[in-house]
Amino acid sequence: MKTQVFTIQDPQASAEQLHTAGRILRQGGLVVFPTETVYGLGGDGTNPQAAADIYAAKGRPSDNPLIIHVADPEDALLRGLTAADNRDGDLTDKIIVERISSFSEHGVVSVDYVVFDQAGNLNRYTRTVTYEDYASPRLYLKSPLLYQVGEDIAIMDKLKLVDCQGNDITHRLKIQTSNVNDSQVGQYEFTASAVTDMGDEVFVRLPVNIMSYDANAPTIELSEYLVYTKVGEPFSPTDYIIGVKDMNGFVIHISEVFIFSQVNLDQPGSGQYRMEVIDGNGRKGYAFLSVIVTE
Repeated sequence: MKTQVFTIQDPQASAEQLHTAGRILRQGGLVVFPTETVYGLGGDGTNPQAAADIYAAKGRPSDNPLIIHVADPEDALLRGLTAADNRDGDLTDKIIVERISSFSEHGVVSVDYVVFDQAGNLNRYTRTVTYEDYASPRLYLKSPLLYQVGEDIAIMDKLKLVDCQGNDITHRLKIQTSNVNDSQVGQYEFTASAVTDMGDEVFVRLPVNIMSYDANAPTIELSEYLVYTKVGEPFSPTDYIIGVKDMNGFVIHISEVFIFSQVNLDQPGSGQYRMEVIDGNGRKGYAFLSVIVTE
C-alpha cells in the first residue's frame, strides 16, 4: 500500500485527511503522528494484528506493553463549569451530565447538567455545546457495486456506515429506493438513509452496475471503492488503482486502463468512475469507483 503523508495545521480544514487516517486505523493499518517530543506510531488498540504490527515495526520486545489512549467525552462537556454552596463549599466534582439533546443544527446540542449537595438538594443548568470536530457518518463499500447478470443483488452486504468516532452504525442504514434489474445489463441506482442517535440524517444515492463479463477477464484492484471529496478539489481516480492483472497474474500497466467519468466535481452529489482494461485475448475487465462530492 502506498504511504500517504498529510500536513495538518487546521483540523477543520483537514477533515478529509483525518477521515483517511481514521479509516486506515479502523482497517487495522498504522498511522505515524507527531507528539510534543517524538513521532508516535499508532494503531487500533483493540485489534491484535495492529498491535503485533506496531511491535514488529518498532522492534519492541513483546514484554514491553503498549499504551492505549482512551477519550472521555464527558470530561470535555464539563469543562468550564463550577458549582458551590455556602455549606458544602466546592461541588464542581459533583456535576454530572444529565441529558444531551439531538442536534439543533450540525454539531450543536443542548446539554443539561445537574449537581447535588450533601443534603440532596439539586440545581440544574443548561448550555449550548458545539462539537467543532463533528462530521456526519460516512459510508464505505466493502466491494464495488458491480454484479453479473442474474447474480443475487445484496447491496446491504457491501455497505458499512461509520460515525465520526469510528463506531460501526450500519444497523441504522436502510435502503429507501432501488430500480436495479438483475436480469438486464445496465446502470441503475439506489438510495439509502440513516438517522443517528443525535438526529443527524445521512442520505446517499449511488449507482449500481449490472454487467455481463468473462470470469477470466483481467482485474483492476482498487484501494477503496467509495471515496469522498469536496467541491472543486483536485481528484485523480488513478490514485486508487493498486493493481491491474490478467487471469494468469501478469501485471498490466496502469496506462492501459481507460477511465470514464460520471462525476461532477463542481457541485455536491454522487457518481462513479468506470474503469476498463482489455487483455491480450480481448477480454475486458471492469472496476467502478463510487464518489460522493460534498460542499
